[in-house]
Amino acid sequence: MISLVLLTLSIVVAIFPYLQQQADTVCGCAQFSTLTSSPTGWMLITSILILSLLGIVMTWRVGWMLRATRQFKEVLSQYITQRTRYQGVAIYTITHNEPLAVCVGYFKPKVFISQSLIEQLSGFELFAVIQHEVAHAKRYDPLQRLVLSALPNRIPYWRNSIEHYFSAQEIVADDAVTDAASIRSAFVKLTELAQPQQSRLAATWFSTSQARINHWLGEQTPLPSFRWAALGAIVIAVVLLTSYRAFAAEPAAQAFGQCLSVQTMCKAVMSYVVQ
Repeated sequence: MISLVLLTLSIVVAIFPYLQQQADTVCGCAQFSTLTSSPTGWMLITSILILSLLGIVMTWRVGWMLRATRQFKEVLSQYITQRTRYQGVAIYTITHNEPLAVCVGYFKPKVFISQSLIEQLSGFELFAVIQHEVAHAKRYDPLQRLVLSALPNRIPYWRNSIEHYFSAQEIVADDAVTDAASIRSAFVKLTELAQPQQSRLAATWFSTSQARINHWLGEQTPLPSFRWAALGAIVIAVVLLTSYRAFAAEPAAQAFGQCLSVQTMCKAVMSYVVQ
């Protein structure tokens, strides 16, 4: 986040001379230097640039994850051998070499179960795994992972909260299984299996984690609270609103608005003369 702020400030400093030159030379408007000398004007401009840059980064992350997840889903779809439904969720059996149980999709999540996993688990264990992944699908956990993974994760508190939330997703899905002994047995059998990098895809895997074991041993694992993030968003909104109102009330801002009107009229007249 600090690097993001520094980068934004560098961009502001770099483009300031160009903006000032343009504002001072078009139709004789020379109010830009007066506008940017205002603290509230600088605060508003910098805040808008930071939020714009943050939006670009988040959009890039979402686009990258959407592309990677779509390609992964297309690969899985090539190996489908059977299709069924459970509690309104599509269940696909695929011929995959590795034991695999994954929920993929955003608004209509689907569950993929590999044939090698079916061969390693008993009937009760397999049904428990299916219930676990169906719980992910009904709660739209892949979509939640997509949104949370797109947010900046450089802040330790925020990164730990997101990781805690992903672990809590697995625990909530375990609690939806009717046979707790079977899901724990399947967990033990799959403990030694290597799991893909969950952060690279908007999908939920039947993965192993210490948090699930701690929950089974009686530890309470509630969903993490993002109250500090919500409080930060409220503070940023209040700062933007108050700075904008103060900025709009300043004579420099009003003069700049009038200057823009003059620029627009001047350009219209010049284009008419040229034509």
